[in-house]
Amino acid sequence: MSAIALKYGAFDLQTDKITTTDTDVYSPPKNNVQADKLAGADGAVIVKTNFEPKTFTVAGRIRGSTREETEKLIDAFNTAMMQPNQAFDIARSGDIRRYVSTAQGIIISTSGHNTAGFSVDFMCPTGVASDTYNTALLSPSNVSTSTASLGVTVGGTYQAPLCQDLVRHSEATEITR
Repeated sequence: MSAIALKYGAFDLQTDKITTTDTDVYSPPKNNVQADKLAGADGAVIVKTNFEPKTFTVAGRIRGSTREETEKLIDAFNTAMMQPNQAFDIARSGDIRRYVSTAQGIIISTSGHNTAGFSVDFMCPTGVASDTYNTALLSPSNVSTSTASLGVTVGGTYQAPLCQDLVRHSEATEITR
């Protein structure tokens, strides 16, 4: 079984010298749910949901051929982890998922002459990832009548209703020009 590709910015976290062995990046962020009690009835109705910022941990080992090489690898690792707001890319479902994140807790522990363990806590402010492939939401098309219906298909489920509002706004803007 091959290793899952992981990168933080341009820094590769899955090489022959730096190996990621564990992560909880696949866990979803906490969903805050706001419910209002019903007047004159039992129960409540959900009026709002939103995701909290997501934290996840990546752990593994750094192994050089010599102690000096391991120390240089640790320095390069620490330098890369100090860069804020980097793309944390992970291979997933045949594509790359991207969490724009910042490393906030870095632990390096030496466990031998030329080996060190690492654990890094990352924080993703949005709580969700995005796929890295591009797609067009609306294809350019000529509209020669006073009204037109343009179909929009959006993959995924995160805030999909906002895309419908965007299309309605776009259509209204075109009509009023």
